[in-house]
Amino acid sequence: MTAGGNITYKFTHLFAVTSQLLLLAWYSDEIVFQSVELAPALYQSKWYECSKESRVLISIMLMRCQRPLTIDIGSFGPMTVQSAATRLKLAYSYASVMMK
Repeated sequence: MTAGGNITYKFTHLFAVTSQLLLLAWYSDEIVFQSVELAPALYQSKWYECSKESRVLISIMLMRCQRPLTIDIGSFGPMTVQSAATRLKLAYSYASVMMK
């Protein structure tokens, strides 16, 4: 493989991995946002006109919606766009130190 092809492969791979990380972070933020908006939407529905079984299920959902859903990065905490940007900065700093 030529040197130009190797650099092209590296930049393509870097772009793919970075865009994958940022898309995952964006979708994670959307999950948090949508889960916060779920409780008011459930309460504004006509839940009181439903059957008793449905009202019980809706009340369970309302109790569960008190905490937003998150995607965790292991022990690093919840995945957000800010945490992804922090990880990218950390990876860049680490790579620049290792290159010197």
